[in-house]
Amino acid sequence: ETPRWVLPEDERPDDHRSLLPIARPRRSAQPMPHSLCGMLPAAGTVCAPKVETCRQAPAATTHTAEGAARPMPHFFCGMLPTTQSIDHVVPLLGEGKQQPSADWTPTDSTRSCDSFCELRVCRFCLECEESEECGNFQLGEDESIDEFVQPCPCRGSCKYVHLNCLVQHFEAQGDWHNFRCPTCKQQYEGRALRELAGISRKRMEEAHGSASMQVAQSLCYLAQAHAQLGDIRKSKALLEEGLATTEAHYGKGHVATAATLAELASAHGKIGDVQKQKELLEYCLKIKEEHFGMGHINTAVTLNNLATAHSELGNVEQERTLLERSLKIKEEHYGKGHVSTTPALVNLAGVYSELGDVDTGRLL
Repeated sequence: ETPRWVLPEDERPDDHRSLLPIARPRRSAQPMPHSLCGMLPAAGTVCAPKVETCRQAPAATTHTAEGAARPMPHFFCGMLPTTQSIDHVVPLLGEGKQQPSADWTPTDSTRSCDSFCELRVCRFCLECEESEECGNFQLGEDESIDEFVQPCPCRGSCKYVHLNCLVQHFEAQGDWHNFRCPTCKQQYEGRALRELAGISRKRMEEAHGSASMQVAQSLCYLAQAHAQLGDIRKSKALLEEGLATTEAHYGKGHVATAATLAELASAHGKIGDVQKQKELLEYCLKIKEEHFGMGHINTAVTLNNLATAHSELGNVEQERTLLERSLKIKEEHYGKGHVSTTPALVNLAGVYSELGDVDTGRLL
């Protein structure tokens, strides 16, 4: 369209750029479509003609054309309306629905922000726990049936997922040792990792045989999952199976066995066999020092873990020696005052205080 100008045509200056077109009247504001704002309509409701508002955050407001303050729309605050609270927020399309009165205040059963915390939505299929279409994923007889898991540190709309949907996603990818969330890049944990690692183990056994390194790798992830879920003895058995496979493939004392040895030592410590934990960590430290050399940064964590085992056994002097070695390696690698040296300093300060040298402990 040809712009309408402020001045009549015969009074316009030569430089038309000095004037701006008259602002055309805007159409009345319409609520943002759900496909754009990302807001999910509550189960059993329809999209209302006005934008749902959050009554929980009165400080976060917007302003109408008349200047009156009104609550911020949900697509800004990120909160979802629920079935219980939608009638009190906006009228539904239909008869018999009235706007709330001016003196209306939300109750515990009608607070949309609080109710949102209880609503779990699958990040893949977008079904919520209140929907009848949600299908349960059958677990073992000794576990309660809950189709939702929280497999990684993701929050918001990506926090929960159906375990069955996650399994389908994992199988569709076909990357049998990739247990990382595609969004936050962190490794899955707990029930999710246990289920996916079990599938990975079966696939690797079918493709490479039960004595393959691919199966040993899957066993390590499966052992981590069982340890996170509190089944330490099952985790220990899986680690021993994986260690046997790794040693058969590379040979005893190979550096590839060091990581599994460290995990197995941790499992022995959790079940109370600290002496076995100490022996495995000493073996792990020997392998690393032979491969990387004395004083290498890869030996610092093992030194710290070995010091912890000596602390459990009451060998405080040996604990101090190991922590001092670990601190020296970290300071040479990162530099004095680096944040990575903090854990060793704190542990060493505790040891000096336990030995009676409180001043040195305080200085550290």
